[in-house]
Amino acid sequence: MNPCTNFSLDEHPVRFTDGGKVYVIDAISALSEIDKANTIWNNLRTKKPEINQYVKYHQLTGGVNVPITDSAGWGEIQIILFDYLIDTATR
Repeated sequence: MNPCTNFSLDEHPVRFTDGGKVYVIDAISALSEIDKANTIWNNLRTKKPEINQYVKYHQLTGGVNVPITDSAGWGEIQIILFDYLIDTATR
């Protein structure tokens, strides 16, 4: 288990590992400004399984595993995320 660093983006906390990897669900929450980041992430993983290649899992206290990614992976996830958000907003 690695310690993490916290930053805030428009009052949304976004955690990073000491190795500089971003917590994916925190970043989704900060960018989408909605409280359904877990639902969005699960939908993305189901509808766009290729997204899984960009993440690794980081174990938090209590044994909870959370998806993390590096900057290159986040760039790819962002593209898929924005397409998903636009797609769901137009329905």
